[in-house]
Amino acid sequence: MLTLHVTRQLARKIEEAEGRNHSIFTQTLDLLNTEVQACCSRIGGGYAAYAGLDSPLTQAFGFGFQKSFDERVLDEFEAFYAERDVAATIEVCHLADLQLAQALVARGYQIAEVSNVLALDLRSGLSATTDDETVVSECRQEGAYRFARLVSKGFFEDDEMATQFHELFAVFCHQPNSACFTAALDGEWVGGGAVFFVDEIAILASASTLLKHRGRGVQKALISVRVKEAQDRHCDLAVVVTEPGTISQHNVEKLGFRVLYARTKFMKKHEPESS
Repeated sequence: MLTLHVTRQLARKIEEAEGRNHSIFTQTLDLLNTEVQACCSRIGGGYAAYAGLDSPLTQAFGFGFQKSFDERVLDEFEAFYAERDVAATIEVCHLADLQLAQALVARGYQIAEVSNVLALDLRSGLSATTDDETVVSECRQEGAYRFARLVSKGFFEDDEMATQFHELFAVFCHQPNSACFTAALDGEWVGGGAVFFVDEIAILASASTLLKHRGRGVQKALISVRVKEAQDRHCDLAVVVTEPGTISQHNVEKLGFRVLYARTKFMKKHEPESS
């Protein structure tokens, strides 16, 4: 079994893949919904994405890996979000230049979230297995809204909140670098998840199970199928992001994923200039 060694170079590769995936998402969203005017800007080695006023994908990735930190990059980054009247939000890898986090704190950013980045070396030959109870199927573009409704409901029991995420998850099915899957028990759709491919990296994301069907191996099945899909596409690495110490983290760790590093999400609300 191969062991992943955590290096700044590996972290940079993963953060670059995450940023590029956000760029592909915004391009796809802009084709499907021109009113949002979704876009992604390459700034100082990082990616600043805009996917709508309330979208969780309106944020930045991949900053802090240049040879030397230049705080002027943050001026450009903040201007990008100020032009769109949204909070400046940035995910910072803990292996990035420490001066980035220090500069954000000095500028008045607040910590909004922390997460763990876990990975599985697909060259190890490991492949998770599932039982016959859960049937997992790939969801094509024509099933995008079924997938979106299912995954949204798995995350949010409140129908109004779930509805707000329908478009987000539906776009995943249209991304040219994605594969989306639904899981069924006894003929009933009970969960779903997506995987995105950027070069040799597979990013597993947005997996959920309906509340009443949890604890029956649905997530194991969804993880296993997406890992196999990544192996079939000759990816070297599978990556997933979870909140620290959650069931989601436990689920992927049981299948061989290990924590590589952590991220901190920094946010500063946009305050319009007074006239």
